[in-house]
Amino acid sequence: MDLTKYYTGWLSIPLAECPPTYYRLLSLPMSASAAEVQTQADQLTASLSQQLAGEHAAAAVEVLQKVVEAKTTLMDPAAKASYDQQLSGGASAILSSNSGGEKPLPRRPAVAGGEI
Repeated sequence: MDLTKYYTGWLSIPLAECPPTYYRLLSLPMSASAAEVQTQADQLTASLSQQLAGEHAAAAVEVLQKVVEAKTTLMDPAAKASYDQQLSGGASAILSSNSGGEKPLPRRPAVAGGEI
């Protein structure tokens, strides 16, 4: 499921920043402490939980799963270090819209004169 409209609508994340990094998802700087991650994730979870009873419940569950992934990763020092290394290595999008968390495939370059 493409979660872009939920990231932009519910979380006010700009379209250009979708899919968001874990830091963007939680609205935190990379220097955030574990306590800050915990607090922000808990607040976001409480806010998103209101969507669970609506017509977009399936999307709310997926976004909440992403919040849990972000919280779990950023609160574990080893996982956070690995994630930060991926970000600094130029990974284009760490948090994808699929539940497996894989990075999206790179775009094919445009070909002059049309498609191949």
